Amino acid sequence: MALETEEQPPVALVTGAAGGIGSAVCTVLEPNGWLVVATDLEAPDRAHGSTVCLAHDVTSPGSWSRAVGAALDRHSRVDGLVDVAGIARRGMVWETTDEDWDAVVSVNQTGVFHGIRAVSGTMREAGRGSIVDISSNAGLTAFPHAITYVASKFAVTGLTKAAAPVASSSPTAACRYRD
Repeated sequence: MALETEEQPPVALVTGAAGGIGSAVCTVLEPNGWLVVATDLEAPDRAHGSTVCLAHDVTSPGSWSRAVGAALDRHSRVDGLVDVAGIARRGMVWETTDEDWDAVVSVNQTGVFHGIRAVSGTMREAGRGSIVDISSNAGLTAFPHAITYVASKFAVTGLTKAAAPVASSSPTAACRYRD
């Protein structure tokens, strides 16, 4: 899993890093030579010495600018983005409030869009990079009692497929989709 470059170790920005999957991603990357910028609504508490921990709201384009800017200021590049941040609300369609819908779509779907947009320019300029958008089985199979979560994860799957061929000008810098 270690990736080496001529200039320095690779840099990954990981959202949702205070939670289970995001924390696990950081735990795998850190000892394998990656410089990690770990983000969540409240800055994650990571013990690894080289990891930068930031408070970051994935629903805010300004927060994305600050997170990517911090990674660039500290490491001069972003080689990977792992979009993990996500929330869920359970409920059948007739039980789902507009507030629940908006909250889930804002984090799970729009947050991923903001992330792809925030790093793709830097990756295109560098001619390298990878974006990993974490979806779910709910992005492939409908679960009627989790309508907002399912809709947002289907959207992440579609967004990633749509962005994959155009997120970069280089075949080595892209948002990749894998079934």
